[in-house]
Parts: sequence; structure tokens; C-alpha cells
Amino acid sequence: MKRAVQFISVCLFAGLCAASFAGGVALQQSPYASLEDEFVRPPGIGPTGAPSFEGDPEFFRLQMFDFLEEAELTLLRAYELPAFKAYLEAHGAAAGQKIPAFEFARERLGLLSVEELLPVMDLYSRSPQLLGTPNLLDEAIAILTEEGLRASCEDVYAERRKIEVRTAVRNGLTIGADGIAIVKAVTFMILDLLNAVSTTCETPIDVPTSSSQTGVVITDAVFDILVGGLRLAADEVGFSITPPSACIDSCVGHGFTDYHQPDTNSTLVGKGCDNRDNDCAGGIDEPGEDRVPPVIHIDENVTSRCYSSESEARRVADLAVKARDDCSAVTPNTSLTVIASACRGLLMADARDHANNFASVGPEFLTIDPTPPRFVRVPLASCYPSLSAARGAFAQTGIQDCTTVTSAIETTENACVAEMELQAVDECGNQSILTENVRLDGTLPEVEIDTIFLPRVDGLACFATESEAIGTVAEATRYTDNCTATTGLVVDTRASGPQCDLTVESAAIDECGLIGQDEIQVRVDDTPPVVTCSIATNNLWPADDTMRDVGFTYTVNDNCNGTSMDVRFEVTSDEATSFGLKVKDTLGEVDPAPDAQLVRDAAGGVGQLLLRAQRRPDSSADGRVYRVRVIATDSCGLESFADCFVTVPHNMSTGPDLGFVYNSGQNFDATGVN
Repeated sequence: MKRAVQFISVCLFAGLCAASFAGGVALQQSPYASLEDEFVRPPGIGPTGAPSFEGDPEFFRLQMFDFLEEAELTLLRAYELPAFKAYLEAHGAAAGQKIPAFEFARERLGLLSVEELLPVMDLYSRSPQLLGTPNLLDEAIAILTEEGLRASCEDVYAERRKIEVRTAVRNGLTIGADGIAIVKAVTFMILDLLNAVSTTCETPIDVPTSSSQTGVVITDAVFDILVGGLRLAADEVGFSITPPSACIDSCVGHGFTDYHQPDTNSTLVGKGCDNRDNDCAGGIDEPGEDRVPPVIHIDENVTSRCYSSESEARRVADLAVKARDDCSAVTPNTSLTVIASACRGLLMADARDHANNFASVGPEFLTIDPTPPRFVRVPLASCYPSLSAARGAFAQTGIQDCTTVTSAIETTENACVAEMELQAVDECGNQSILTENVRLDGTLPEVEIDTIFLPRVDGLACFATESEAIGTVAEATRYTDNCTATTGLVVDTRASGPQCDLTVESAAIDECGLIGQDEIQVRVDDTPPVVTCSIATNNLWPADDTMRDVGFTYTVNDNCNGTSMDVRFEVTSDEATSFGLKVKDTLGEVDPAPDAQLVRDAAGGVGQLLLRAQRRPDSSADGRVYRVRVIATDSCGLESFADCFVTVPHNMSTGPDLGFVYNSGQNFDATGVN
């Protein structure tokens, strides 16, 4: 009941009792009502009633407690209003909680001594603007939360009275906010005077040390919050004021007079042409009563298709725009702006009725495209290894159009040729077709050198010159291709490498640039080996039929084979071995002995040559001549030899140098029996 009493006492000051009391009752439903029982005051002391800031210091302290309590509760009751919620949360309050600045002020107020309260009480007793501060907020919150005070035309004069109430409350809130701001300014002016007589050791104004400063500064934050809350409430109350001229759609009929006719068409109530005085002022169906603008729309089908020309789009757009009004006939104004580069048209329309109510619609976008898609060709190769590769390259073709394009590629393969077709269709159905034919060939030409036509020595093809080798290999090469005719192949035969190990390659290039090849290793060699031999003892004497080492040596060398080649040895004589020494064996038989023996070394060559010191002894003989021949053959069959001679004189009675020897022909193999 305390709050109701305070409301009445303060309303007498403000002149706003009716709305204030109704607001006070409505606010009892706030979720913050339970906080009233949580505020702490000194034990044994109840509420003091409306504060007047008079009396002894302890009573002033209680009045200040009530002032802070009423102001904070009033603010918290407005927490559900969006603007107040944001404002309070900015100062630390949350749902169901107290405001920190007020808590601090109450705490500090309880700690002040009587001496400290006296100057504060003197200052506040001279500030009547503080008296109605909580109740001014209550007035505003009551009006803001009472939906019944919203616009209603049932009683025009009652509505005007409510507007007057709102206006008075708004003005009172503004005056209260200004007054508290003045109190704060005066307070700090007094503090400045106090500081002027303080010693230089005192702390600055914002850290109070004197009793007067302490009492004032504890309510500094509270004043700031109250000033902001009052001004915010004043703004909200201002927004809720609705003039009677804005009230339509809710006037009841007034009988059958010339100015108030019964409602004959309920669908037109409040629309300016219902034979009623909808604003309860002026006349029936006056222009001001028609507050409903025309209804205008664009047929959705007009934007779902594509147009092949601007003229077609304009013609359809004019037919697609429809407008109607509840009270008068209206004709829409249609506007189509064409953006040719984007193939788009912006369709807008508007209409006005007889009361100048305006309505518009748009923009809606129309597609206008008379041009088929354009291809941006990508250079294609003349040949591709597969159909998929050709299709992939063809798919890189660019397509330009101002609308979305759907494309597809069709391909066929026929006799090493790919036939491809690209079809493109835009949103308007404009179509373009691009065709390309390319060669398909992923197989290399077949090239084979037929060695049966090449001269070979022990499997090695040998030629006297490089040009002979190239020409012979070229004639022995066969060429074929799966797509290119033989006459269309580009063939070539060439050689590389050293002459003794020459590589001859035959190649063929088909029409797609694919290269096939075959090669063979040949030898170009027209130089026979070089052979030499020497004999250390080239004259055997005495002819005593003994086998003697004649000190035989030889060399072989070839430009391609080096020293590794086939070497043969021949030892011949111009006398038969049957003229030689006859030796009886154990059976008493006489066998001729060979007159020459080749002793092989570990490498397979000849390391020693033994010849028999023998010749025919009869008088008709002319001595013996041995011929040692070294024959070398290289890998190409080129052969050369060297000869060395050893003689056995017929008669050496006067010394070996005077012996007579005549080579009668090397007809006998000295290493055999003959």
C-alpha cells in the first residue's frame, strides 16, 4: 500500500492522478515486484512515505533510503520494455537483479555519520526536483505498458483526454530529467567551492575525502541513471501519442442520418467508399478517409519466359501488369528498362487512386535475348591419340551468351577420323552448332629392317663404306601404318656412331607425326689386318737332322678388332718330309718325322717354332727352304699375311755363308708327313 499512497501524494504535485493510479495497479504484475521485499533498511524502521528531505539527519537518511528504493524499483519495472532493457543492462542490471550503482549508494549512505549527513541534507532540501522522480517514471511506464490506452475511436473526446495525459507525462519527465541534471551540476559547483578552501594535500574531487564530498558523490551514478531513464521514458511516451485523425476502420454506425449511413458492404469498411464517416469528422467518404493504396501486381508468368526481342517484351509486360483499387478505377504505369549487354529488362509499375494513395511493384527481371550463343573456338590439333582426347580438347570451346547456356557434344569415329558436333542452346531457345573433324591415330608406324638382305660375316653385317651401309639398310626396310598409306609416310635412314660399331636407323613418320623406327648394328671396314713376323735364326747348319728353335716371333693388328682375331700359321717346305730322317722304332719299322713343329703358348698363339736342320743329300738337290706364313682374318673377313723364310744349304764345306740354296716351290707341309 506504500506505493499507492506515494502515487497519490505525488500526483497532486503533478496533476496526473487518474493515469498514475491505473499505471501503478498495472505494474504490480511486473516480475520485479518481488524485489520490494529484498531491500535492506535499518531494523525496526518502516517506510517513511514520500521523501521531503527535511527533519533530523537520521530521518533524512531513511528518506534517502526510500528515495533510492523507489527510483530503482521503478526502473526495474520497465525491464520488459526493449529500450529500457538495453539501458539497464548497460548499467549492470540483469533479469531479476538489482542495479549495482543503487546498491553502492545504499551501502555508502548507511556508513555516513550524522556530521557527514548534515551538509548533504541541507543541499538536497533545496532541490525540490528530486521529490517526484520515481513517480514520474511510474507514470511513463504505466502509459507505455497499458495497451488499453492505445488508439481507439470509440470515444473521440476520451481519446483526446488520454493524449493530453500522455503529453503532460512526457513534459513532466523531461522537466524532471532537466531538474536532476541541474541538481547534479549545483552539487559539483558546491564541491568546487569546498575544494578551493582545501589544503593542497587533499585528493581530487573524484576521490572524496571530506564529509560533504562523500555524501554527494555516492549518488552521482544514481543521478546519471535517473536522468537517462527519465529522458528515455519521455521519448517512449512521445511515440505512443496518436492523434484522432489517424483512427480509421473502427467507427461504429450512427443511425440513418444524412451523414452517417449504415454499413452496406463490410468488405469496404474503412476504405473510403463504404458510405460511412470513417474518421468521425468531416463528411461521408471524403478523400481523407481512403487510406488504402491500390493493389498492383505483375503476372509471375511474365518473368518465367524469355523474349526474342525488346518489342515483344514490352508488349507482354503491358499485358502482365494489373492494378485495382477498392474505391476507384486505376490504370497502372508500366516502365521497362532494357539492359542490352546483360539481356535483361527491369519491369516496374505503379498506380495512384483518386485519393492520391500510391502503390508500386518491381523491379522484376525479364530475359530478352534475340541472339544465339556464340562459339569461341580453341585451336585443335590435326590428330589425337584417342576419341576421348579429341572430345576433351573440343570441350574447351568457349560459349558466350548473356543467358545460361546448355551444351552437349556428340562424337563418332570412322576410319581414323573423329566427327564432333557441339550444340549450344540458351534460355530463349536460340541454338548454335559447331562441327569439327580431326584425325585419330595413336599407333606408331611399323618399321622393320629385314637382315636377310644384308651381307653378313658370322652374323655381322659389314660394309666397305657408310653410304653403302645406309643404302643397303634402307632397301632392306619395310614400312606400314594403320592410318597413313605407305606412300604418305616420310621415311629416312641414317647412321650414327663409330665406323667399327655403326648404328643404322630406319624411321617413318605418319600424317599425325607419330614416328616408328628400327635399327641395326653394322661395321664399316675396308682395311685388312696388319701382320708381321721375324726369324732369329734363318739359316740352319749343319744339316744334322736335328729340330732347332729358330726364334720365331709375329704381330697382328686390326683397325676394328685390334689384336683379337683369327690367326693361322702355315709352315711349308720346297722338299717333302719323306726325304728326312728315318728312325726305327722298337718294331724295327721306319717312319718319316715332321720337319716343323709349332709350340702353342697359353693364349693359343705360337710361342716357339722348331724346324729340322735337314735337306736332300743327293747331288742333284739344291738345299731346302722353309716358309713360315702368318695369316690374320678380321670380323669382316678381311685377310692379310706375312712370310718369314729359313734355309738349309745343300753344301756348306766352305762355310755357311757360302752355301747354295734354291727355293724350288713351297709345295709341302712341313708339319705333316709327305
